[in-house]
Amino acid sequence: MKTAGIATQEGQSQHGADGGRRRAGLPTPPLARVLFTGTLAAVVSVLCVVGVVLWQMRQDAWEHARQVSQNLLTTIAGNIDANMRVYSFALDLGASAWEAAEGGRQPPESLHKLLGIIAEKARHLAVVFVLDRNGELISESEQFPPRGGHFADRDYFQVHRDRPGANHFLSAPHLSRLDRGEPFFALSRRLTEPDGTFGGVIVMAIRLSYFSNLFKGVDLGADGEIGIGTRDGTVLMRHPEPGLGAVHANIADKPLFQRMKAEGSGSFVAAVDDVERLYTFAPIPADALVLSVGISVRDILQDWRERALAIGAVTVVLCGALVMFAVLLRRELRRRAAAEADLAFLSLTDGLTGLPNRRHFDQMLQREWRRTGRTNASLALLFIDVDRFKVLNDRYGHARGDEVLKVLARLIDASLRRPGDMAARYGGEEFAVILPDTDAHAALGLADALRSRIAQETGRADSPVPRVTVSIGVNAVGPGTNLSVADLLEGADKALYQAKAAGRNRVAAFA
Repeated sequence: MKTAGIATQEGQSQHGADGGRRRAGLPTPPLARVLFTGTLAAVVSVLCVVGVVLWQMRQDAWEHARQVSQNLLTTIAGNIDANMRVYSFALDLGASAWEAAEGGRQPPESLHKLLGIIAEKARHLAVVFVLDRNGELISESEQFPPRGGHFADRDYFQVHRDRPGANHFLSAPHLSRLDRGEPFFALSRRLTEPDGTFGGVIVMAIRLSYFSNLFKGVDLGADGEIGIGTRDGTVLMRHPEPGLGAVHANIADKPLFQRMKAEGSGSFVAAVDDVERLYTFAPIPADALVLSVGISVRDILQDWRERALAIGAVTVVLCGALVMFAVLLRRELRRRAAAEADLAFLSLTDGLTGLPNRRHFDQMLQREWRRTGRTNASLALLFIDVDRFKVLNDRYGHARGDEVLKVLARLIDASLRRPGDMAARYGGEEFAVILPDTDAHAALGLADALRSRIAQETGRADSPVPRVTVSIGVNAVGPGTNLSVADLLEGADKALYQAKAAGRNRVAAFA
């Protein structure tokens, strides 16, 4: 047998847990769920849209860089190709005139004047000169008679001497022996004797400053570059480049040049000198040159990165604020729902004892009555009344009487073990208990045990309240009854009256 204190704790835990379950077990309100889920969906959608927009902006920046590179490449290549065609035509003209003169039809002075006219009219030419079959200088545009010199070691002489089928040839860059050491590259052609043998070479020395002047006004950013070279990988000019540039440099074995040579023309991204660039390249067909334009990837995406960072930061802040607002709104709606649930719970709870009140009792009794009719089960009802409660109030005061009601409520509630059983304060010092699926015999047993427990617990020396007894009226209906709820209530009330009349502190069943 438990002490009154234990009984009090037991009752408190059951009713307190019931109230706690009502609050803690509340689901999130549908409106809060919809708003929170909708906000998250909106935030994800916004982030996806902004992500797509930023990616499209990146693609636009990349495509713009490709277009700028291609336009620049086309413009420069057109200029170089046009000049090279003029140089080739002038070279052919000079070669034809020389070969005719060797046939005895023109004097050397006239050929010198022709070379001078070509050097004067064609832009960026340092000198035009002719070498005999041994590589000796025999005529030049600068002066007559020529200054002399031996050039058999030059690549432009050796190619034509050793390869009779070679037509125009572009040499590697050289430092001029006739023009104060200025860097140049040569456009040359083979001279043929009347008998078809090798007769020498006619050479145009084109200043490398032609390319540097052509590239000078082009701004490709701090890490951009323009390069031009021959098909065999010899670099003629690289802009910007310190000093005299890439004179005599050969990149035939470099992956960058090998890819350009394999693809012919187009664009790709490659890292050279630890700088990643977008290279756009194309050949200049007439002269076997390769022109490339390289723009730093960092420069291409710099503006995009700054805009993306700003847009992304603003978007993240706004989306974060929106999510935070949704979280706060969800929390507030849950608090509101919890408060409404507490109010609803309190509206069905007796303020003094914590048991369900008369209103809740009536609702539950009606529900159990309908369920009994559907399932053809038994239903029992207990009416519990405190004996001589008015005398107790008069002797100890109403405050002590309220404490007695609280203790009795806890003891009654602690005696109910099944989830469907329910105790309620019916009014004043009267309590009621609904016992679903319980026949009269079982209800009488429970009622008598409850009566005995109340008498024993309140009669202990350490009881917080004076000893009290209760009278209990029991009424039960079986399957197939044709009674009403009012009949059930009336029967329990009459049984309680019978217990009172029989001397109190007892249980009576309605017969």
